[in-house]
Amino acid sequence: MNKQSSDRTGSGSERPLCESASSLEHWLTSVVGLGMALAVGVFFYVPIVETAASLEVLSTTAMVFLFTALWLVLWGTLELAWEWRAGRVHR
Repeated sequence: MNKQSSDRTGSGSERPLCESASSLEHWLTSVVGLGMALAVGVFFYVPIVETAASLEVLSTTAMVFLFTALWLVLWGTLELAWEWRAGRVHR
């Protein structure tokens, strides 16, 4: 038996490797994160536009960057929470 297959079995005090999330789970958390980002964006639209207006030409770029960053942070947070709840996050 080679070392690679023995590592996967998790013999002794080693931790066994867990199954990874499916593509459906990744897709689901991304869509939920996008929905949450859109909800936050709609709720805070007026203050965001007022703040971004001070950038003049770059205001739309700043808004797109903000919404994209918000979506990615929410997606990552939801993904981590999903994996933790499924028991696939280890120390």
